[in-house]
Amino acid sequence: MESDTPTGLDPNGAFKKIFKDPSWKLVLGVGSIVNAATLVLLTSGRFALPLLPVAFLVWAASQGYILKVARTVIKSPDETLPQWSGWADMMISGLTWLAIMCTQIIVFFSVLYFSLVFGSWRNWLNALTPQFAYWAYGTIFAEFLVLFLGAFFFPLLMANFAEKEHASAALAVKSALNRLYRKPEQFVLLWLLSTGLYAIALLLPMITVVGVVLIPLTTFIASLANTIMLGQVWRAADATVAASD
Repeated sequence: MESDTPTGLDPNGAFKKIFKDPSWKLVLGVGSIVNAATLVLLTSGRFALPLLPVAFLVWAASQGYILKVARTVIKSPDETLPQWSGWADMMISGLTWLAIMCTQIIVFFSVLYFSLVFGSWRNWLNALTPQFAYWAYGTIFAEFLVLFLGAFFFPLLMANFAEKEHASAALAVKSALNRLYRKPEQFVLLWLLSTGLYAIALLLPMITVVGVVLIPLTTFIASLANTIMLGQVWRAADATVAASD
């Protein structure tokens, strides 16, 4: 059944969807606890390495829920936020997505490795040589480009993965680029808003020492809002694709 909900980027509607949900307190409460548990497990000192598999499972559950939210907004935008249920399915889908996200880490270190090899071959790693500055700036630019492209394109792949519900969709770059071509200005604006929201979610609680404990909650709210906005834009791009067929 098609929804009459207007399609397109609507930040105000994204926050309304969160806080007007009948069970928003439960959704945010569980989400913040899961985020806090992941953070504690990853920063538990000498126990961090033994607990790493557990940390990834908890993190995967959080990512799995975010995928459920994206799927709901894309397919049934008038429905309420999904419940924290089906933990096994959320962990499986979340682990799949985390594995795909690891490709950015691989690319990041691959660029660094080949840059070091090339710099060593050309003898540019010596800080006293005039070429060192060009090599260093070029490497930094390449690494920032990898991070930027990942931050921009991975949400598009995530939306495709959430909508199609199979792993190959998370690697369907052509499909993601097709949506980007249909709504480029909205995806760029979405990226800017998402970056700003995450920055506020991290920096605002740090103004006071006590506020740091709110970071799991604020970052989860930012993730929810960004995912809802992503679903809005993806749905609008889907509608444009369907209209052109």
